[in-house]
Amino acid sequence: MTERENSICSTGAPEEVWERVAEINYDRMTNLGDAYRGVKCITGEDSKLIFSDSGLAEKAEAVMGRNPLDWLGFAPYKDKVVIVMKNDPFFGEGTGFARFLDENTNLFMLLKTVDEGIETTGDICHTFFEGFEITGETRMGFMVLRPIMGS
Repeated sequence: MTERENSICSTGAPEEVWERVAEINYDRMTNLGDAYRGVKCITGEDSKLIFSDSGLAEKAEAVMGRNPLDWLGFAPYKDKVVIVMKNDPFFGEGTGFARFLDENTNLFMLLKTVDEGIETTGDICHTFFEGFEITGETRMGFMVLRPIMGS
């Protein structure tokens, strides 16, 4: 397995991604959003998430190097986390969302979870991910992360 394939495997992306990894045009990827959408495209999954490259990308680059695809394997939070998104009936007819994730969850899985949260809450007006709000609160021993979503 090449270094590039190993990088994608470490994101938790499905196995079929490994077979099609050569089809990604790495040279055109400039940010975390490009990398995430590239992997989602290969898996055939639609992404509702749009990005602002927040401090998460800067932290990932400092640790993982310059390639945005490698950033997806970066785990920015060492603790167990719960991603919480509330539903506003004005913006969507879904429900509230909470997903508990293990410690050292990588960016690919964090972003995929936010993507699932958008689907669950039904709020397709606020899909512009700007980072996570860390309030210092915990639930059942998990650090609470609230996605900061813009429109």
